[in-house]
Amino acid sequence: METGSGILFGAAIAALVLVIAVPIVAIYRENSDLTMRRGRFALWVLLYLIVAPTVANVVAEILPNIAVYVVLAVIGGIVTYLFYQRVVRRARDAGKGKRIPYIGVIPIANLIVFVILMIVRSASSAAAAPTADS
Repeated sequence: METGSGILFGAAIAALVLVIAVPIVAIYRENSDLTMRRGRFALWVLLYLIVAPTVANVVAEILPNIAVYVVLAVIGGIVTYLFYQRVVRRARDAGKGKRIPYIGVIPIANLIVFVILMIVRSASSAAAAPTADS
């Protein structure tokens, strides 16, 4: 194995840890009982899926340096941690618990989870909604 391919393999392993382990740790450690409404969660989804990667790509193109890539990876890890805390808070607000955010760690399934959490009403507002019986 060449040195260059060893570095690429190490980078791939680090990226896998960033994509899988950081969300799992964030979900596991989020025990604050805080909740988040749909609108604010939608802004976080926009930040996480569109704004952050776009900014990272622009910075990486302007400053193509390994140190910049490392800094971007650290910032990406922090943003991922904060985002998945918000996923737990939104799931809690929707009355779904922590099982749904764990499904959100799986690629492709995460997009479905995010959309569901943006659509589902808060458990408190759904309980307060008038029914046909009242």
